[in-house]
Amino acid sequence: DYTLDCGDSDPDKTLVLGISGAGAEFDDTLLGASIPELGIEIQANGTKLPLNEKLVLSGPTDKPELEAILRQAPGSHLPTGEFTAGATMTVSYQ
Repeated sequence: DYTLDCGDSDPDKTLVLGISGAGAEFDDTLLGASIPELGIEIQANGTKLPLNEKLVLSGPTDKPELEAILRQAPGSHLPTGEFTAGATMTVSYQ
């Protein structure tokens, strides 16, 4: 869950949302993890949001549903156990 509070935003400005971080070794559009063969695909409203790219929001009340989908490198075998990953979400005016 997350919240956006843009009630006092300038309607003449465009809001954009982005997820930034280090890309996976096998696909830089996915968020990298502590396991090199693992990447995390971020989806906004069911559509892939490539890492470090911007999504234009339709207005200050537009709050896309975000999901994180685990992906493994083609032909790899993932080890069992814990992993870590980190990213930053920003919403800004353009």
